[in-house]
Amino acid sequence: IEPLTTKTKKETCERCGADFECKADDIKACHCSSITLTASEQKYIALKFSNCLCNNCLSSVKEEYEKMPAYYFENGLLVMTEKHHLERGFCCKNNCRHCPYKYKAK
Repeated sequence: IEPLTTKTKKETCERCGADFECKADDIKACHCSSITLTASEQKYIALKFSNCLCNNCLSSVKEEYEKMPAYYFENGLLVMTEKHHLERGFCCKNNCRHCPYKYKAK
């Protein structure tokens, strides 16, 4: 029996263009496993990017997300941001201005 080996793929970061090695078949050995992301941070990244990101970009996007406000006031009204919706975890189907789930009322 042959020992299991980790297949390493060369990837290019979608955000910055840097080359790195991806070990998606052994995620614990992959570089991205060193960065802990919440479920809402993972959703945010998945909505913005379709391919892997390097560690620098993962850290930067995580930091960017952490700094985003969950809401703001406009003309005396409370406006929920994309971050609020991602942290709620589902679409309320109220055609919200900042809906990350791409819901469009008919």
